[in-house]
Amino acid sequence: MFRAFKKEGKDIDISEKNRLLHDLLIESLVNKKLLPKKIIADKDYFKNKKIACLAVKDYIEEIYPNGKGSHSSYRFDLIEEDEYNKNKENFDLSIVIKHENSKNSMELQAADLISGAIFQELEHNNKEYTNTIGKYIEIRGGIIKPVYVR
Repeated sequence: MFRAFKKEGKDIDISEKNRLLHDLLIESLVNKKLLPKKIIADKDYFKNKKIACLAVKDYIEEIYPNGKGSHSSYRFDLIEEDEYNKNKENFDLSIVIKHENSKNSMELQAADLISGAIFQELEHNNKEYTNTIGKYIEIRGGIIKPVYVR
């Protein structure tokens, strides 16, 4: 699952990166009914902030009166290390964020490879790489226009 920013050569506001992370996690929860156990992020993603986890707070699940389904509500918050260490028992669920240098992480290198293939298709209409990767994994997503740094 991907979301691509139409950057137009500009810097993207950090709130957009946070929104992107939330959107992808919500998509994972809705479609797969599960959240990842950990998130691996490049050290630059959060502008070198010490983000320890993505916490799910205020989780409520309501079963419809007819018993034919349910609705849940919650919010995600990025939690820095100090707050996480002091308040981890106050979170309904937390997903650890592991910060790594992409040069040293095979997982991030794989994500970079897939991102490069998507970039080639979106920017240059070159589907060679997405077609090759698509034989092994499903690639789906869309382009969003972000809020830029002011």
